[in-house]
This record gives sequence, structure tokens and C-alpha cells, in this order.
Amino acid sequence: MAHPEVDRAPGEEAADRPRSRSRWVPAALAPVPGEGRRRRGERWVPAVALALIAAQLVWHGVLLGRGYFFLDDLTLTGRAAWQGFGWEFLTQIYGAHLMPVPMAIVGIVTAVHPYGWGLAAASLLLLQLGASLAVLRMLGVLFGGRAAILLPLSFYLITPMAFTASWWWAAGLQALPLQIAIAMALSSHVLYLRDGRFSHVLAAAGWTLLGLLSFQLKATVAIPLLLLLVTVLYFPERPRSRVLTRHARAWGVYAGLIAVYSVYVLTKLDELQQSAGLPTPAQGMAFVTRFFGVTMPTSIIGGPGRWTDELSDPPVAVIALAWAVIVAVVVVTLLWRRGAWRAWTILFLTPAVLMVPVFLGRGQFFFSAQDTRYLADSALVATLALALATLPLLGEKRPYRRRVPRGRSVRVAGGVVVCAFLAFSVVSVEGYVAGQEDHRARTERYLESVRATLASAPETTDIYPRPLPDDLLWLSFGEENLSSHLLSPLAPPGLAALMRHPRPTTNPLVLDDQGRLVPAEVRGGYAVPASGECFPRVGGLVTVPLRHRGGTATLSLSYVRAEETAAYVRLGRLGQLGQLGQEEIEVAFARGAGRVFLPVSAATPSIQIEILSPDADLCVTLATLGGVVPA
Repeated sequence: MAHPEVDRAPGEEAADRPRSRSRWVPAALAPVPGEGRRRRGERWVPAVALALIAAQLVWHGVLLGRGYFFLDDLTLTGRAAWQGFGWEFLTQIYGAHLMPVPMAIVGIVTAVHPYGWGLAAASLLLLQLGASLAVLRMLGVLFGGRAAILLPLSFYLITPMAFTASWWWAAGLQALPLQIAIAMALSSHVLYLRDGRFSHVLAAAGWTLLGLLSFQLKATVAIPLLLLLVTVLYFPERPRSRVLTRHARAWGVYAGLIAVYSVYVLTKLDELQQSAGLPTPAQGMAFVTRFFGVTMPTSIIGGPGRWTDELSDPPVAVIALAWAVIVAVVVVTLLWRRGAWRAWTILFLTPAVLMVPVFLGRGQFFFSAQDTRYLADSALVATLALALATLPLLGEKRPYRRRVPRGRSVRVAGGVVVCAFLAFSVVSVEGYVAGQEDHRARTERYLESVRATLASAPETTDIYPRPLPDDLLWLSFGEENLSSHLLSPLAPPGLAALMRHPRPTTNPLVLDDQGRLVPAEVRGGYAVPASGECFPRVGGLVTVPLRHRGGTATLSLSYVRAEETAAYVRLGRLGQLGQLGQEEIEVAFARGAGRVFLPVSAATPSIQIEILSPDADLCVTLATLGGVVPA
């Protein structure tokens, strides 16, 4: 018995006849058979869509001109310069991510122009162009070239949900390729559902691979979940269990690809630098309530309108308005649009699943629930849900329960709503950029000062490593916070190599908080002789009772009554042979009194100085071990 038409899912009728096999964006918007007369007046839609995307790129380009490198951007650039472009660099774990695509872009930009913001910003704009075109293709494949798709497209192009990640280089290099992958994989999968061509499955798998190579934690769940939901809800079978069996080959390809990649990721868990910290029940409830109750809904309507630093901090009135708007839109679409509940199921379920990795890793930190960059992929899902809840799919019959209101008053009201969303989004984005602009400018002034300083310094200058100023890099990345990692890319090749592997010297310099070279001083622990003027010496061996736990540090040795001689400074723990030898550095001592500095890293219970000329006089009076600071 045939099912009544009113009960059929919105995609079933479309699945029974061939569709446009679009290869590029305007083709995706081409009229389909049987709709030519109705669409003849809408041939301008591709041009307008592309004009909107061009306007978005201009807007983003202006805003990126006020941006600069931030936090992880510095660490990734330093790592690219330190390790060089290669397989090991591309496939290393960064934090909890295996992300060869972002690492490749970082490596290329760093090789061409280290800390060149123009090139980095251009890479973000190119990725944003790809993401916007991918969303346009997704809308064209699902709904055709009707003018109404310009509304959800405009939502995606302007929403603050997607902006904050695309203004931060490291975040955008992950988020934007993932958005491209989601939109294009869904487009290819829908084409497969319509005409059954297996080539579309392979294309969807290719786009899924792009997502895995860019942001594997989210792509692993986001792409297959969205493909499954769209298939089950909009292209169902009778019975519904046939969705899995009829398309078993497609699901097998997707699952196999994700499984193989996941196994590869598991082989690299020993490189993991960020462990998941499960929140307490109270922390988890506070995180979920804030993120899904405040941050996400206010961002959907163009908010938050107010920021605290880079975190969403909307007023109570905006929170109330957001929920009122969302409830109203959901109710209206449920009343007018058949099957609108399917769209809202996608919107409410997909972001919840997407946030699981964030919840596991950062659920302990309430401020992470205020960070809108975690909404970047949800912006695409919201765009899709908004379109599905309001527009008919290609070929769908009787999509609405009742006649859609028309007339001038409806158009005016719609225009007011669109303009209000546009204005609120622009205000929110401008507030975000303005709040971050001073910090980005401070970073730019510092790095450009360092660039100029190192360009004029002799290549034999001894520059010792110290952490970057706290106001530039306040997160701890261990030794990757040091200038030897982060600032050496700005130096000429010879000086860069010396910065990464400094040598013993009597005249160490450091880069101060303004990026200038100044004399260095060691600040940390120290040791003086227990009795007498000099540390005890047995033959040619001087022992200094100064402990080091390991890691990059600088040792300063003060001495008097020295003859010109050389010595080995040894650090390390006693081995089976009872010898120290993990680290051995040859140091020259000038005649008379003086002070010598040398870089050390090995953990050691004490320091031994072996004088190469046992008869030479050398009296070591003070040893200081720690980090270098401007004198």
C-alpha cells in the first residue's frame, strides 16, 4: 500500500529521478528538469551568491588586517622552523591532534616568510573561500538554484559562530578545512543517494579524508553522523533499517577509512601532549549549561554582543532574546514546514556530539564553554538546519502544511529581521576584533623589533634562550616557549643555528621584552664553597654541589686566579659504571678572574669540572644555575 504523500520524507520523491551532477558551484545551482519555467527568473542567483562570498572575503580581509599571530601560531611556526618540512613534522601529534593539512600550511608559510602575517592571512582567506563555496555547493545540491538559498548562505557568511576561529590562524587552519570537508562530503553523499553512482561515495570518502587530516577528533564523528542523519531523516527506506543495508557499501567505505586513520592515530599516542581531564559532575553541568544555554544560542542570533577578552559574555537581555527567537523559529517552522523536526534534530544532536572531545579535554575549565571558536563547525550545521527547516528539497512535493504567507508586510518583516541579524553580527564581530586588537598589535611590534634586531646582529652573536614575555605567550608549551624555538626563524641562517644551539661564552645576550639585545644575567639557584674561597679540587677535578632537574638552563661559573686553560663541564646521573657523562661541554677559562656562561640541559645531582691541564691553577668561587634574564 502506498504511503500518503503527506507522510513521505522530503527527499523520497527526489530520489526517484535523475539529478544535476554538478561539478562546480554555478552548476550546482542550475535548474533541474521540470523546474525550468519556475526558475527562469532566478538565473541571477549564482552571481549574487558569488558576490556575497566576495563581500565576505573583503570583510574578513579587512578584519585580518587588524589581526596577527597568537599563542599556538607562535608555537607552530617555531616548530616548523626547528624541525623542517618533512613527514615527521607533518605527522606529529600537536596537543591532542594529528593534523597534517594545517601543519603543511604552517610549514609552507614558515619556509617562505617566517611570521609573515600577510601570507598567513592569505591562507585563511583562501580556506574561507573554499569553505564558503563548499557551503554554497551543499545548498545548491540539496535545494537547487532557488533564490531562497541566499538566506541560509548569508547566515553562514556573516555569523560570529564561524568568524572567531577563522581570525586565529591555528584555529582556522583546522576549522576551515573541516567545514570544507563536511559540506563537500554531504554534497557528494546526497548525489549518491539520488543516482546511486559509487563515484560519489568515493568523492565523499575523499572529502572525509580531508577532514580527518585537518581535525581528526571532530571529523571522526561529525562527518559520518551528519551523513547518517541526513540519510535516515531525508532519504528513508521502508522499513527504516534498510538505510544501513541498502547503502552498505557506502557505509563500509566511510567506516573503513575512519577506522584505518584512527588506528594510525592510536600508534602515535606516545606523542600525546594533552591528556583528557574528565570534569567533575558540577564542572560538567556548568560547562554544558553555559555552552548550550548561553554561548551557542546567543551566537546563533548574531551575538554575543559583548566579550570579556576573547570569551563570549552576553548580557541577560541577549540571552533571553536568543531563546525567544529560537523558540519562535522552531515553533513557526513546525507549524508550517512538514518534517521540520528533522532539521532541528540535526541541529540539536550534531553540535552535542561535536562537543564531546572538547568536553573531555576542557570540560574542567568553565571559560572554555564561553569560547565561540568551538562553534565554527556548528555554524555550518546551523546553516544546514535552517535551510532544511524552511526550504523544500529538490523535487519535494507539498513541503508546507499551509500556504506560506506572502505580501509586502511579510517581506518588510523579513527584511527587518535579516537587517537586525546582520547588524548584530557585525557589532559582535567588531567587538571581538577590537578587544583582541591591542594584544595582536603588541605581538606584531615585538616580533618585528626582533626581526630588525637579529637582521643587524653579527652571526657570531651569542644569544641565550629565555621565554617570551608573559603578555605575549602566557600558556605553557615547555621549552617551545623559549626564544631559541620561537624567535630563531627571524634570524639569518647562521645566527638562527647558534640561537638553537648556543655555545659557552663570557658575553651572553638575550632579547628583552621590547625585542632588543641586552646583556644577560642568570637567575636561579646558586652554590658557594662550604669553606674557603674555592670549591674543593682533587687533582684536576672540581665538584660543585648544585643540583639540576633537567631542561634548558644556563650555568654561570665565576672564578679567580685562573691560568689560561680549558675544562670539561659534566652533568648527569651516575650510571652502572659509576661515571657521569650524560652531558659534557668544553669550556675555555681566560687568565685571571672572570665569569663564563654555558647552556646545560641534563638532570644532575652535582656538576663536575675536569681541568684538562691538571697543573693549571683554577679557583671556582660561585656557580649559578637557572634561566637567563636581561641584566
